[in-house]
Amino acid sequence: MEAAAQLQWAVGGVFATLVTASATTGTLRRLRPRMDLTEVRLRVRSWWIMAAVFVLALAVHRAVTVAFLATVGVTAVWELARMTRTALISVALPATVIAYAGASAGRTDLVLAAILGAPVAAAVVMVGRGATAGFVARVGGTFVAAAVGGALAQMAGLLALPVSDMYVAGGTGLLLWLVIVTQAGDVAQFLSGKAFGVAKLAPAVSPGKTVAGAVGGIAAAAALGSGLGVLLTGHTWVWGCGLGAAVGASGVIGDLIVSAVKRDCGVKDAGALIPGHGGVLDRVDSLLLAAPLVLVLVTG
Repeated sequence: MEAAAQLQWAVGGVFATLVTASATTGTLRRLRPRMDLTEVRLRVRSWWIMAAVFVLALAVHRAVTVAFLATVGVTAVWELARMTRTALISVALPATVIAYAGASAGRTDLVLAAILGAPVAAAVVMVGRGATAGFVARVGGTFVAAAVGGALAQMAGLLALPVSDMYVAGGTGLLLWLVIVTQAGDVAQFLSGKAFGVAKLAPAVSPGKTVAGAVGGIAAAAALGSGLGVLLTGHTWVWGCGLGAAVGASGVIGDLIVSAVKRDCGVKDAGALIPGHGGVLDRVDSLLLAAPLVLVLVTG
């Protein structure tokens, strides 16, 4: 099967799932008019928009895809900096752009330089201003923000991978695999937690997260990673299942890390840009560890 056809099948599956979700929501509204489905409807509507924009960026040109991913990363870093009120935005955002440029060109050295250079630049700026109050917090916050940008930039790094026997749809296929698997894991975690969640996963960090939700999210990521792994790569279903489970677990941890940051800052969501989801950082938190993990494993 040609790479384009494989990508089309994967994208078709995404939109078929969205059609099913919309139809299910509409049916529930008619059968149970008293059921509050506001959040679910907002989430599904936002998923339609996000999926359409992402697929359009993939279809137009690789440079457009990188620009779209960089916009997502810059927005997430801006939300983090604004939320924590420590990171120097004037340093963190340029560092994120450099990280994306380096990752898209396959230049790991530039990504590392951006992440490690950000706190140094922040320290220089603070010293230049003669600002000593909050020095450690602001330098450290800038490093965290740059690290988040660098982690998300690894999605652009996947695009730099060529088509090969082991990656028959190239970097685009791997990126699509990663995004679908992580986001499906998020959805499954949400639904499993709502349906079966009793035992709390980390109540001090995120009271809404449950063990059942985490297990459901990881299981869904493993199952979907297996099927998509066969379709979008030259690997076996066992490889896809194992990597999918690892990505699902990474997504749970990434979600908890961002939840810890939000709890420390006293906010529920990182932003309000995406109705039903919160901010961009809330939507991509599962990719913070998953994206670097996949890139390392497929290129190592």
